[in-house]
Amino acid sequence: MSHKINIVIKSLGFPSIIKKKIKLVANTALTYLSEDKYYELTILVCDDSYMQELNRSYRGVDKTTDVLSFEENY
Repeated sequence: MSHKINIVIKSLGFPSIIKKKIKLVANTALTYLSEDKYYELTILVCDDSYMQELNRSYRGVDKTTDVLSFEENY
């Protein structure tokens, strides 16, 4: 089953071939979780300053982080 996977790049100089590989790996991982369920996933690749802005906006923490995750209806 094919899943809906969005890869968003907010970092200059990020090679487009890597975007395709991230999508392939994500689809493989989601299929491994359950072959009969449909998943939607968005992965954002960004620099530290953009991540800090997101962390400040959504969590009220004014520093960068490696990962932000949100529930489906966030």
